[in-house]
Amino acid sequence: MYPDPGYTSIGDPYKDPDRVLPGRWREKQFQTNRIPKNAHDGFFIKLEHPKNEPYVELAEPYAKTQPADKRKLGFGTKDANKRGEFTSTRATERYRDLLVMEQQLMDKARDKGKEQELVAKWDKQPRYPATNKAGQPLKEANHLYDIGRTLVTPYNPYGLKDTYYTLPKHAPIDPKNKGKDPIRRLGPYKPMSADIGELAWGAEYKKPEHGQAHYVDKFYDKGHLEVKGA
Repeated sequence: MYPDPGYTSIGDPYKDPDRVLPGRWREKQFQTNRIPKNAHDGFFIKLEHPKNEPYVELAEPYAKTQPADKRKLGFGTKDANKRGEFTSTRATERYRDLLVMEQQLMDKARDKGKEQELVAKWDKQPRYPATNKAGQPLKEANHLYDIGRTLVTPYNPYGLKDTYYTLPKHAPIDPKNKGKDPIRRLGPYKPMSADIGELAWGAEYKKPEHGQAHYVDKFYDKGHLEVKGA
């Protein structure tokens, strides 16, 4: 028997001297003992599926959450408190689907050619310059970014802060200003702050004809209910 010469000869298997794998690498990795008791012994949560509930169109079954015998009589009715209907996902999704269906029906009935004709007809109409109530022309800005630069807002000692527009209480139009009156010119549009309460200026201020009705005190009162045939 000759001793190991220390070199590789013909027919010998290849061995990499720089790659010596430890014994634990040669075994199967990521293996653990599967004990059935570990499933419900605090290591894992037992999956429990609740019983299937039928689909309810409302946000909640009010007959169960608010039984009729426990409801209070208010304004002659024992209707349930349905505040959740306005914040329910079912109600919002149902309303969203309804809007999508309405938009699809409107798109089917649209006449795009006629709409384009109306737009072209509107573009051909001449544009008249803005005028005040006296018929005098008002100075306009060529671009929106000119507001506050070329059209300088006059100083107003009654203003709380610097603004691009100064709207007085009655918005006077003075011919001496030559079209530079301190008013907002919005064309045919009107902000909501000016629209709400506009008709209140024409109302005549006088004492109320009827006394104040306290509806909170009459919430559970049955005297205002009328039952025909009783």
